Amino acid sequence: MHNDGKQSTVMLDYIRKIMRQSSVGSIPFHKYMELCLYHPDYGYYTRPGEKLGRSGDFYTSAHLGTIMGEVLANYCALLDEQAGCPSTLYIAEWGGGDGRLAEALLEALRSAHAHVYKRLRYISIERSSVHRSQQSDRLQAFADRCTWITEAEWLGESDKPYTIVLANELLDAFPVRRLRAGEHGYEEMWVSWDEEHQVLDREWKPLKDEAILERLHTWGVNWMPLQQFELHEQSLDWIHSVVQSLSAGSLILLDYGDGNDELYSAHRMAGTFLCYKRHQAADLPFAWPGEQDMTSHVPFDQCQEAAEEAGLRQVKVVTQKQFLVDNGILEKLQAHAGIDPFSEAARRNRSIRQLLISDGMSELFKVMTAVK
Repeated sequence: MHNDGKQSTVMLDYIRKIMRQSSVGSIPFHKYMELCLYHPDYGYYTRPGEKLGRSGDFYTSAHLGTIMGEVLANYCALLDEQAGCPSTLYIAEWGGGDGRLAEALLEALRSAHAHVYKRLRYISIERSSVHRSQQSDRLQAFADRCTWITEAEWLGESDKPYTIVLANELLDAFPVRRLRAGEHGYEEMWVSWDEEHQVLDREWKPLKDEAILERLHTWGVNWMPLQQFELHEQSLDWIHSVVQSLSAGSLILLDYGDGNDELYSAHRMAGTFLCYKRHQAADLPFAWPGEQDMTSHVPFDQCQEAAEEAGLRQVKVVTQKQFLVDNGILEKLQAHAGIDPFSEAARRNRSIRQLLISDGMSELFKVMTAVK
């Protein structure tokens, strides 16, 4: 029995209902994670309440001032120029959260790249009604440039004009399969109900999906006994579907993760899956279902391969630090007297430093760019 502690009643009742409907009385972990994060009423990302920032459960780069948005504005302006300055520039952001990044990006385009801004249409693809509402409130100053659509509406449109697709910390929040190298072959984590202790529990079952087994074989990893790891099927499928929906455009993915060599190295015996609640991280997926974030590192080698298979070219993965430096962040450092640590210049310089220092987001976070 593996008791994670407190388990939310409403979400728990719903999960138990789904389990009872299953022929085996349990559900695969990726199905459980999907319910906890995205259930229309009880899911973490869809229910009301602060998720981001100091009063939430985690930070994103958009919470470190406006610098990331300004750098992305520079990069979007460069892509616009390379695309021949189309009559309308579309930027489609997926999973934009509370809209902070969009606000900084749009403001920077309006103030520093007016020739781009006057041709701009910003599209938000956001499944959470809570986040759509937050974005709408935050982006009122840019209302004439903004449109909100669903994923189905986006994928249902053909012959899209040139579009920059932007996703900041989207892929790490997709449900994953949790697997391990068992004594007699690969095993998959399922979620069951412990009747005696009245809690959710994990159980390991043999992995039988031939397509997944073949994929794991191609990785060529020498696993340690009982080493756990994640399979990011939905992230890779998302890349394929989004790329296929574009006739021409560019892709910008910002997220934390690494290549296969690091993600599946021997020191990662428990994989990279973690839950976040009140800025505390722990592998406690059965505590507070629907009330905490769940996430794992993005496999960028596989993302790059998926992008190339889908027809993207010039696919490039660099550290966030390298991307920021390449696109002018150092030029944003401001000289100041140092007398007032709360001055605007001092605050901006601190934001830049936080984005660049190696013990922060700069090395763990990667940026993948590509064009079609």
